Amino acid sequence: MEEREKYAYLAGLIDGEGTITLLPTYQDRGIYSIYLIVSNSSENLMNWLKENFGGVVKKVRLNGSLKSTKPCFNWILRCKKAFEILEKCYPFLQIKKPQAEIIFEYRKTLSKRPFPLSVETINRRRELVKKLRELNTGNKQELKKIERREILSKCPFCGTINPRPEKKSKKEKGYLVECQNCKKVYKCDYLGRPL
Repeated sequence: MEEREKYAYLAGLIDGEGTITLLPTYQDRGIYSIYLIVSNSSENLMNWLKENFGGVVKKVRLNGSLKSTKPCFNWILRCKKAFEILEKCYPFLQIKKPQAEIIFEYRKTLSKRPFPLSVETINRRRELVKKLRELNTGNKQELKKIERREILSKCPFCGTINPRPEKKSKKEKGYLVECQNCKKVYKCDYLGRPL
């Protein structure tokens, strides 16, 4: 099979049995990962996809009344590799073309130094995720726009989640956070990770 034919075949699988989605990595920070998933009961087909396009194959656990059916497998591709494959499949997509276009729009919001993201960028990304979910599920999704970006930090002493201050400490490197629970002070970076 020629390279072009492989991508056309994959596009047909994505249209018929695939999902193109954005899943949260750090949802409160507006960070999502691109996922391309194809589900099928043929393990041979899933392994062929893995050999030709990369990714992983996982057996799906079936429960309840589905236990008596054939086993099901997911071929999963994520992040940059999923984007690259989607670009090559795009000309052949028929049904999932709008989902692919949303992924391309999301990709435009990425930059080499993505942190911290502006409120506008976070809201734009959340809007794209909402549109994608509506296309994938057929259900209207509600979206509350954020006015101010609040970064949260987990206290290394007691585990309480605290808001990170807006301004850096002038004397110290990083941000000084006083835990609301144990009242201890600790330092965190711009993402809220304790130092």
